[in-house]
Amino acid sequence: MYRVGKIVNTHGIKGEVKVVSISDFDRFKKGKVLYYYNKKEKVYLKIKSVRMQNEIYLIKFENYDSLTLVEDFKGLELFTSERPELQEDEYLKEDLVGLPVYSTEDKLLGKVVDLRFLPTQELLVVKDQNKKKILIPFISEFIVSITDKIVVKVIEGLI
Repeated sequence: MYRVGKIVNTHGIKGEVKVVSISDFDRFKKGKVLYYYNKKEKVYLKIKSVRMQNEIYLIKFENYDSLTLVEDFKGLELFTSERPELQEDEYLKEDLVGLPVYSTEDKLLGKVVDLRFLPTQELLVVKDQNKKKILIPFISEFIVSITDKIVVKVIEGLI
């Protein structure tokens, strides 16, 4: 399950909704199936049309052709089960969280608890054994390898 967007409002009277993307990948294409949770039940929505307006997606779902049918969608989070195709050196946040982090000297630094997306760069948030947070830039100068663990180059002042 991948959270991909949030419906923030309706648009017009023909059933379009405004969706803010929270995915690094383009998940909103005609014919794709998304879902939301109604209590604990998945409700599936197939995209009939999609267009952009500034940074907002305007999406119309099949069988939802009026404002009254989509009014209750405001605030819903949208999900997909479809894993995106990744290029070499691309990772999903879900794949990184929980991985142990080691220095190039094979010293355990902690575990990844989050990945923060900042305007200038991405940061790995690592918690050590004392629950102290370590922020490591997620760039090739620091990240040596990623397998079943992450190996980082530690420089003075990083920890």
